Amino acid sequence: MISRDGRTRVMDLGLARGAGQASDEATAPPSASHTSAATASDVRVTQAGALVGTPAYMSPEQFTGREADFRSDIFAFSVTLYEALYGERPFAGESLVALAANVLAGKLGPPPRSGRSVPGWLRRVYTRGLAVDPDQRFASMTDLLAAIERGRARARRRRWLGGALAVATLA
Repeated sequence: MISRDGRTRVMDLGLARGAGQASDEATAPPSASHTSAATASDVRVTQAGALVGTPAYMSPEQFTGREADFRSDIFAFSVTLYEALYGERPFAGESLVALAANVLAGKLGPPPRSGRSVPGWLRRVYTRGLAVDPDQRFASMTDLLAAIERGRARARRRRWLGGALAVATLA
């Protein structure tokens, strides 16, 4: 996400395809008959008439067979952000069906007790990116990244002001 030159860069996750684009692969919702034994993290099905993608990063609309768009990529990015922050994915599920049920219900578990402190503003960013309703997510990846930058800038200002206040108090 941060390049060597210090600039923020996000690569296209390649999950969504534009409306009207042809695809040989259908995005059928998961069924208990062919997914119950597979775990959510190790299924990558690309055969015709089957689920397409890596389920742990799939948006609710992909699980239900609806059209994926840029908001699906925002969802996947938010899963990745959560995973980077906490070391685990936001939605539990020992099987694909259980994972899909949690994603479709928007059932985020509580943040793990990993000893990592994640600021509230950043929790609000990933929570919005993980919204079940695509219209409730960020309008673009640019907007999501801008929200992260605003939060980082506010945190820097608070640290600076806190330091300045401490120095002023000692003087």
